[in-house]
Amino acid sequence: MEVGSSSLSGLFEAQVGRTPGAVAVVFEGVEVSYAELDGRANRLARLLVSRGVGAESVVGVALERGVDMVVALLAVVKAGGAYLPIDPEYPSERVAFMLEDAAPVVVVTSQAVAGGACRPGCPVVVVDEPAVVSELAGVADGPLGVRVLPSHPVYVIYTSGSTGRPKGVVVEHRSVVGLLAWAVGEFGGAAFERVLVSTSFNFDVSVFELFGPLVSGGAVVVVRDLLVLADRDRGPWGVTSGAVVVPSCCGAGGGRWWGRGAAAGGGARR
Repeated sequence: MEVGSSSLSGLFEAQVGRTPGAVAVVFEGVEVSYAELDGRANRLARLLVSRGVGAESVVGVALERGVDMVVALLAVVKAGGAYLPIDPEYPSERVAFMLEDAAPVVVVTSQAVAGGACRPGCPVVVVDEPAVVSELAGVADGPLGVRVLPSHPVYVIYTSGSTGRPKGVVVEHRSVVGLLAWAVGEFGGAAFERVLVSTSFNFDVSVFELFGPLVSGGAVVVVRDLLVLADRDRGPWGVTSGAVVVPSCCGAGGGRWWGRGAAAGGGARR
């Protein structure tokens, strides 16, 4: 990876230019190229801009794990906003608190989970709603040209609240760019060739896991959760060059791992 950009979106777009036809995302047998991923993210980003998203806007993302989730995260960043991941399985009280506290401009969601990801007065973009699908089809898929500064926030993630009230942690583009520059230098090439994305997007280790490969030409294999890897009937998952796992999951998988390497990680409890 050549660090010629000061933003996450810039790093990804530079990689799209280098390897447009390469596989970027794999989910349940479906492969999406860098060019297709970029085009889909650009369309959604334009729609978000039309809904008022811009520099330093917070955008909730409440989707099931899959290609649409990756598209949505990139779209928010491309539009200049900061994504706020909302796990559809979170208790309704926690979701309500996050939405009230972060006050997102809009929430990107799907028909399957929209009911638990809304609050009165907060607009939603339901990506699989027929009207939205039709609108997206008519939107240009080229670069937006939105100026993103190193000081602009790229995501907001809430702490667990295990020691008190959950707190929203805002992370800027410059911090993510620095992390990815280090990660690609340390683990790039073969180590990022095909990486399992199994960590919850509500933990910041997912930034390393998802975007490290996507800014260096690798592919990410998204799974619904790490424990499905223990189910041989759901595989094979293909050869992977790495996975980031929390130590407690290792035993749950029965020791049956298909990757060539795995790094243990975990989220801080605050």
